[in-house]
Amino acid sequence: MNKLCECGCDQGVTNEKNRFLIGHGNRGRKHTSAELEKMSKSHIGKKQTLEQKLKNSISNKGRIVSEETRLKLSLTNKGRPSSEKCKLIAKQMMLNNTLAKGYKHTQQWKEEQSKRFRGRKGTWIGKKHSEESKLKMGISQIKRIERQYFNGGPIHPCIGNNERYILDQFQENIKYQIIRNSIDIFKKSHKFPDGYIQELNLCIDVLESDHYRKNNELRNSDKYREIILSSRLGCMIYYVPEQEFLRNPEKEIQRLKNFLLLLNEGRN
Repeated sequence: MNKLCECGCDQGVTNEKNRFLIGHGNRGRKHTSAELEKMSKSHIGKKQTLEQKLKNSISNKGRIVSEETRLKLSLTNKGRPSSEKCKLIAKQMMLNNTLAKGYKHTQQWKEEQSKRFRGRKGTWIGKKHSEESKLKMGISQIKRIERQYFNGGPIHPCIGNNERYILDQFQENIKYQIIRNSIDIFKKSHKFPDGYIQELNLCIDVLESDHYRKNNELRNSDKYREIILSSRLGCMIYYVPEQEFLRNPEKEIQRLKNFLLLLNEGRN
């Protein structure tokens, strides 16, 4: 009978001259800090070839990590302090969002996630708030931001790249005052229209390209927004296509003037 492996596994070595079975030489051994640092430095700047990367990918494909292994990995890293360098790198990655920048999920992954959460219920998943609850939460959120960050000053939603310019051009060419991002209108409608003419009860919304589907129809979110604004304020909504305005500002300004004239005549 061959002598036993010195690692304590109670298995015989294949060669009498060997002390350990293959891969058993470092079992249970703990490296010193100096050894760990030396091994770490030996891998700095080392790059794998495409062939090596492909082999690693194939070997790990479909591999299932057992719960026992996961627990061991968790206990191994538990309480292990991160170096200041690692903390700085992690912080920089979060600031630059390099982990997610440019990453796109495949259609297959999206479908799998959709099936996974379909019909799932929990403390928040699948929960639908009433319109009254949404309005209260929206007002509460605005008040909190004003109090915490702006000391009671006004707070506005995100403004489109050309929204301010377009509304400025309208304001210079019509006699009505265009109110912008009014908190009073938000409290009534739970929405921030881009512009609002109080005398005519008219909302003005600038439509950027992301408001449209590929077939040039409004997205469902914009249709829903239109219903909320018109029902809560009893108003009409005048849409201004951003690209149409930028191509021919005079035409769009005249179109608005004609619309206001007809609207005013109808009111009278």
